[in-house]
Amino acid sequence: MSTDDARVVLEKILTLEGEKHYADAAVTGGMDSYVRSLVSKSADGIPPPVKKHLLDLSRFSGGYAGWDTERRRRWVASCLHLLREQPATEQPKTTQQEMEYCLRRPITALDGIRDRNAEHLARLGVHTLDDFLHLLPHRYLDYTHIHHVTQLQPGMDQTVIGTVTMSHISRFGNRPGTEAYIDDGSGSVRAVWFNQPWVSRRLQPGHRIVISGPVAVFKGQLVFESPEWERIEKSGVHTGRLVPVYPLTKGLYARRMREWMSKALDICIPSITEYLPREMVERRGLLDLRTAIQQAHFPDDLAQAGRARQRLA
Repeated sequence: MSTDDARVVLEKILTLEGEKHYADAAVTGGMDSYVRSLVSKSADGIPPPVKKHLLDLSRFSGGYAGWDTERRRRWVASCLHLLREQPATEQPKTTQQEMEYCLRRPITALDGIRDRNAEHLARLGVHTLDDFLHLLPHRYLDYTHIHHVTQLQPGMDQTVIGTVTMSHISRFGNRPGTEAYIDDGSGSVRAVWFNQPWVSRRLQPGHRIVISGPVAVFKGQLVFESPEWERIEKSGVHTGRLVPVYPLTKGLYARRMREWMSKALDICIPSITEYLPREMVERRGLLDLRTAIQQAHFPDDLAQAGRARQRLA
């Protein structure tokens, strides 16, 4: 990302934060996470006074998330003031045409997506960043409600946090997969991943994980069948919330898709413009377009996910 690109994206996100009444909702994961990422990846693209202002955020106890609305407003206003008083090498265009160009960029413009990944995504009809933003989840995993092993019921998607006590490659029919046992203190539950022997290499005894997915009964015992899972130490866009589950094809993986989508939202949300009249949006009780796209992918709750889908239908 060039110097001016980094400045423009930061300014748009700060402006959007103001439009959202400083609710820490302008970027997925919150302002603290975004600022840490921006400083680490774009340190050379941020003017020194602005960089210092960003770095100062991490030194405050609780960070942006812990501040009240007025303190957030002052910090955002100061950052915008510093940004706008720094000379730019070239004034970037902010026309509608320029913003639309951002969305029309090929999917390989997203950091981490290479040509081979793009070929896999093309099978899902994704060629541009705009295509990707409109690849909506087909369901969500509820990582917000945790059950004890002793509370599990068959026939439902449920979530457990526990420690891996055993993990190994096992055969299901004539195909290899992974079998593991997770103990949460109240009991132990079996989990299997069909046709995914590689999971056994990533799940090691002693790892603390969260798993979520359908619970079935096999030979009188409860078992998670091919659940989503995540190491607790590495949780981020994957855990602690409603987690999107995207359509996949060979060569695409659930975690990577969520990471890519989180990046795409951070980059593209400032370029999305509302096309419906404000009066219509308010009269019909619709989400604005930016909020709808964010909430469709990483919703605050199922009600917001439903409103987002209604808006994007």
